[in-house]
Amino acid sequence: MNEEGPQFEQERISIRELWESASTLSKNLEDIPTPDILREILPKIEYLYQQYLKLKEEIGKTAIDFSFIRHTQTTHNEAKKFTGTVDAELTEKGYEQAQAMGKNLEGEEFDLVVRSGLSRTDVTVRETLKSAGIEIPEERFVIDQRINERCYGEYGGQKKDSLAAEEKAKGFSYGRFFPGGENYSMVLGKLIWFLNDVYKLAQKFQEQNNRPIKILVSGHNGSFRMLFGILDEIKDREEIRKKKTPQAEVIRYSNQQLPNWPKFISNEELQNNIDTN
Repeated sequence: MNEEGPQFEQERISIRELWESASTLSKNLEDIPTPDILREILPKIEYLYQQYLKLKEEIGKTAIDFSFIRHTQTTHNEAKKFTGTVDAELTEKGYEQAQAMGKNLEGEEFDLVVRSGLSRTDVTVRETLKSAGIEIPEERFVIDQRINERCYGEYGGQKKDSLAAEEKAKGFSYGRFFPGGENYSMVLGKLIWFLNDVYKLAQKFQEQNNRPIKILVSGHNGSFRMLFGILDEIKDREEIRKKKTPQAEVIRYSNQQLPNWPKFISNEELQNNIDTN
């Protein structure tokens, strides 16, 4: 196996440059953004929809080989606490889970590794790659705040069993939200934005290399639940709510073409929920 991953001819644009040319996320967004900041920078849903329609016409059969890994067990998971955008360290079991995932990636290569802005995804993916014996140059690692876990606001870090039933009902809602936090409409908006950019990257990559780009994504259960709902083109909100990404498991989408626009919520409802969050 090539320890440095897939190679590019010198005259070709690097994967980092391709990503930076495709991503419309502010390059200055290094810290974990608050819901208020996200609401300011998140493009309007109608704009993202029109961008999507244009992209759908342009990219043809462009595809992506996705591998998704959820961060492994953290101290907050172990204590049954809401985590969200609160950071938490991996437990000993979490390290063992990451190492086990690595065994399932042995012999694979990735052009790009994308992780959220939370350190648990960084530790997980690096421990996983180390266990797999895969060495990837640092310039092929990117952070994208749009795939962060949902922000739980005032309840971040609190015990889940400390909440009343009415408040727990906000845990999976497109309209309601925890004080100072996000609802799932905002999570969905961020992920649509993210996917539009990723498929723009895939188009640029495939034009240059004549094959699908291979991307490893290290993220979170909440955002992955919604992301898989988009990729699987699920139409039932309840089915999406029930989706869970197991820790210590690699989820693969091979030759994944641009999915259809989400059908489980209207653009108008989605925008209204974001605006009133």
